[in-house]
Amino acid sequence: MSGAIDWLHHDTAGLLLLCLVAIALLLFLIIKVKLEPFISLLATGLFLALAARAERPADRRYGAQIE
Repeated sequence: MSGAIDWLHHDTAGLLLLCLVAIALLLFLIIKVKLEPFISLLATGLFLALAARAERPADRRYGAQIE
């Protein structure tokens, strides 16, 4: 299971798959749930950042390791 999770975070195809899931989630929230598009975009962007384990710029600059 850990190998599949690492694949999503570090491989180009895995990140593209996460982007496709985020786009599908965005469309679902706007079309089916009728959520405001701006709120849907914020929620989807936050989901994508957390799912892709985005690093903060300060962590990368100072060489801190995120576990």
